[in-house]
Amino acid sequence: VPEVVIDGRTGLTHALGDAAGLAERLCRLLDDPALAARLASAGHRFARQRFSGARFDEEVARIYDGLLTGQWPHPPASDPDPDPMAASSG
Repeated sequence: VPEVVIDGRTGLTHALGDAAGLAERLCRLLDDPALAARLASAGHRFARQRFSGARFDEEVARIYDGLLTGQWPHPPASDPDPDPMAASSG
């Protein structure tokens, strides 16, 4: 799920079908609870910001505005939190 998991920042990824890679990453998280907590916190923050109701409303309004003005498609809106490991301000 590349929309949510940024390897090493919001979670750990592995190649599709790579059972050994999955096992290694799971063991890494089990062996390092601090890493697991950091990734979980960053992933939660990232998902809240990226998929919030306000963000959805902004994207829909941007699409409608572009359609109404004949300027669709627009480039995607900027990422609200380019560094999901950064501490949340609120």
